Amino acid sequence: MADLTVNSVRPTTTTRSKIVTFGATITAGQALYLDVSDSEYKLADANSTEIIAGSNDIVIALTAGADGEQGLVAFGGLVVVMCTPDLAEGIIYLLSDTPGGIKPGSDQLSADNCTVIGVGAAGEELDLTPLYASGQTVA
Repeated sequence: MADLTVNSVRPTTTTRSKIVTFGATITAGQALYLDVSDSEYKLADANSTEIIAGSNDIVIALTAGADGEQGLVAFGGLVVVMCTPDLAEGIIYLLSDTPGGIKPGSDQLSADNCTVIGVGAAGEELDLTPLYASGQTVA
């Protein structure tokens, strides 16, 4: 299976969100990490350093924006993610080794950092449960 192709993402009544400053050009639905050197959110990548893989903070962009612009991100609760392939209930979704990408847990490579983005819920929803697990793999 490949990374999710996100067509749209929107909050629900349970989404926990905040306004942040983007440090790159961002598309809604991409996974971001906090770069503590400049306090900007940039594209997360499981095939990079622990920081870039989300060990500090991992969020999902709810809005698009350019470098230096402010945007809305989700860091918890349920978000609706319209994507291809469809989200599957009960499936763990991880940070991909494609910058900003999200993939099913079954696609985890042993060389990648393991960062859980969330778990598929009913109705195209993703239950955001960000967790960085250094050196762990998903069976």
